Amino acid sequence: MRKHSPSQRAAFTLLEMMLSLSIGILLMVGLYFALDLNLHATNTGREQVDQAEVARYVLKTLETDIKNNIAMMEAYTPPTKATAGASTATTTAATTATPAPMAAIQFNLGVQGDNTRLILYVSKVSKSNKSYNPSLGLNQMGPNEGPLDSDLRRVTYWLVGSGGSGGLGRQEVQVVTSEDALNDLPPDVGDADKMIIHDQVIALNFEYFDGTQWVESWDGTLPGPDGITPVGPPRMIAIEVYVARKDAKDVSIEDPSVRKYRHEVSVPTASYFNNLNTGGGTP
Repeated sequence: MRKHSPSQRAAFTLLEMMLSLSIGILLMVGLYFALDLNLHATNTGREQVDQAEVARYVLKTLETDIKNNIAMMEAYTPPTKATAGASTATTTAATTATPAPMAAIQFNLGVQGDNTRLILYVSKVSKSNKSYNPSLGLNQMGPNEGPLDSDLRRVTYWLVGSGGSGGLGRQEVQVVTSEDALNDLPPDVGDADKMIIHDQVIALNFEYFDGTQWVESWDGTLPGPDGITPVGPPRMIAIEVYVARKDAKDVSIEDPSVRKYRHEVSVPTASYFNNLNTGGGTP
């Protein structure tokens, strides 16, 4: 019969058990931190992709409207009409009465704005399916139909709410006459919350390139070098947007999670003489 040697043992010692448990705990802690770091990097990457998608959408929307901007045109002055005097049996002389001249009408104002608000006058194909009936006159439609739609739009971008707390707003209104051009401009509009196109944009900045430098404001209706022709749109418009995380609340542009995006858009309808230091459209 085989006997066990006194040096042989059937179990681990307490010290060995404690040492193995300590090593296991260290491995688990290391694995936890490695997984946490990996998840944090994954979430950060997803947030950055989300912010980039928001910026891409916003900047693309702005670029499309800028590209559709209408070139400035000389103001239209309606012609005066003369009314012929009445003829009598004793004379063939006619008298002509000339009414007072009518004021000039500016149908679009080109580009206007400052570093926090951009106003564009663009042309879009009407989505209305209404058709014009010549037999009813210019301003009349067929039965049960409203007025003709216009392809001229005024589009305004600005930050809604105090400090942009609401997000980026976009207002699009139909413009028919010059009297409508500057009415109800943001931010003094009702239902501004319904005009927000993205609430992750917390700050916004516009700049205008006049041909030599970037300026903070622009007025395309001001006269150009000839003193008559409007200066028109700038050569380029720079757009800067600050995009916060989707779940961020009450953050500022100094927050490390807020990302800044800048996009410079050339304006195809810019006047050829916008190569001077205009100081906001004034040559």
